[in-house]
Amino acid sequence: MILGINRHLFLFTKIRYPWFSDIPNSWLMIVKFLEEYSPLNYSKVVVWNYLALVSFKCNTYGCSKWNAGRGALAFCVRNALSDLVYAE
Repeated sequence: MILGINRHLFLFTKIRYPWFSDIPNSWLMIVKFLEEYSPLNYSKVVVWNYLALVSFKCNTYGCSKWNAGRGALAFCVRNALSDLVYAE
């Protein structure tokens, strides 16, 4: 039974985290390995840049869930004073 648990947990970890190349075989070591894992965080600062007086800026955002056909799209239009002109 222990060997089955080790195998299933090892295979689950290989499928769930394919970027790990050095996953241990025993479940105690796998649990310890996963508890010590911390993903790299990525952040990006976005700053509004002022435009020429007679111009507009359109900011867009979109997302989808795989190929299930579900998705969302949003956008907003701002003028040179960064006032919101239109959003949808």
